[in-house]
Amino acid sequence: MITIIFLLLLYLLLSVSPLHSETVASVYDPVSFGAKADGETVDTAAIQQAVDRAAAEGGGTVLFQRGTYVSGTIILKSNVTLRFEKGAVLKASDEIDDFPIMESKHRSYSGPFVTNRMLIYAEDAENISIVGEGTLDGNSPVLYTKYKGSPNFQNPSFSFRPRIVHFRGCRNVRISDMTLKDSASWTMSLQSCSGMRIEGIRIRCRKVVCNADGIDLIDCQRVRIANCDIESGDDAICFKSFSTEEKCSDIAIANCLLSASSSGIKIGTETVGGFEDITISNCVIFDTDGDGIALLSADGACLQRINISNIVLRNVRQAPIVLRLGARDRLHREEETSQTGILKDIIISNVQGSGLRDFACSITGVPGRTIENVTFRDINLEFEGNGKREATFRKIPENEKSYPSGRCLGVFPAYGLYVRHAKNVVLDNVQFRFKNEDQRPALVGDGVESFRIRNPFFQCSPEVPGLIRFHNVRDTVISGATARNETPLFLYVSGEQTGKITLCGNHSERGRNWFDAETDAIRTRIEMK
Repeated sequence: MITIIFLLLLYLLLSVSPLHSETVASVYDPVSFGAKADGETVDTAAIQQAVDRAAAEGGGTVLFQRGTYVSGTIILKSNVTLRFEKGAVLKASDEIDDFPIMESKHRSYSGPFVTNRMLIYAEDAENISIVGEGTLDGNSPVLYTKYKGSPNFQNPSFSFRPRIVHFRGCRNVRISDMTLKDSASWTMSLQSCSGMRIEGIRIRCRKVVCNADGIDLIDCQRVRIANCDIESGDDAICFKSFSTEEKCSDIAIANCLLSASSSGIKIGTETVGGFEDITISNCVIFDTDGDGIALLSADGACLQRINISNIVLRNVRQAPIVLRLGARDRLHREEETSQTGILKDIIISNVQGSGLRDFACSITGVPGRTIENVTFRDINLEFEGNGKREATFRKIPENEKSYPSGRCLGVFPAYGLYVRHAKNVVLDNVQFRFKNEDQRPALVGDGVESFRIRNPFFQCSPEVPGLIRFHNVRDTVISGATARNETPLFLYVSGEQTGKITLCGNHSERGRNWFDAETDAIRTRIEMK
């Protein structure tokens, strides 16, 4: 009996030992491969040896313990995790030649099969991670001071300045809990990747250089971004598409704090392929110099089935919300042909904003490209105001080829929302007000078909030439309207292409005149119920 028990114990020990040895061996310390982690020695070779060994042995964790590891480009490989302990810093070298441009199976922004420059790179890898409480430092202050006079320093930024993270064609990616700071270009650039989870990261790249986007998703699918805190030197979270053969889809963003020197959340401006099935919720966008939320199709992209909800906007310099369907039609692949852009099926709800400065919200297509099926629901925005009455009559250019943004058409004739070349637009329980008197209308529509406005609540100046102004608007119903103060004229209508406009269930005690029209013929197309 004793012999049997002994043999069983021996068997168990032999069975467990190999597993234990494999677990220990799966952790690789760059210091063991010669890294100094002293903030001065360039540790690129040692770190890469650790990654290569982990990959060669079937995968594992490269563990960065406390210290500063100066490095050039590190190539991350399948089944390898980079884990950073608290106090561990991977810092970009201040020598640009430590970030070589390499051949790639994937095309770059401008078309060639090259990588450009970055601190951490992965191509066609799977099951890769960057995790921990450490820091990825792009070292942009030093790089800027040293290379700002170089002819290629500015444009495009990443052809000379290294990004921090650049993954292409990768699957099953996790990036969590890290701090990324002072990127010299796009902080995190993810191209043609799928199955990504980005959570709990902190980005601080607001100073020193331009083009320091927070997270760029380029033709990516199945992406979850949550609980991130981003202050970026360009767009905070940006979607792009470089090819008619690819798209961004199946993406969920939630619970993020975003501050940017450009836009908070943006689709664009590189919009060649598609963007569909995207949700964005529970985010705060603040202290932002560009647009708050920008959905842009300039180069033939199809944007559809996008839901945005529970957003707070504060101190946004340009437009709080902008939807733009243009016709720049710029391609990044010479063999491709541009498509006709589409922007449709958009729902934006439960948005509050204050400190909204220079531009109104806008929904604008161009002739031949009409935005369709847009709903704004439960929107409450306070603008800084100060607009003058004469801006109401400004002729707005089409600017089909212009760089798309909330300011690409200049100052709008409305302080709250301007809509042009659009169809099936719903405004439901939308409130606009201003901090300082604004003499422009709250809402202007031009060339809109099927407009439904329910329970609007708009503040206005006594000088306003119509709280709402329509030009060539058709099949429109305004119901449950309330003005915040005495309204000299509620609605003014012009344009020979004006169709039926119905006003019903509105609160008449707050308006002297409900409507006026450019001609008697147009007046007959307006019905009061």
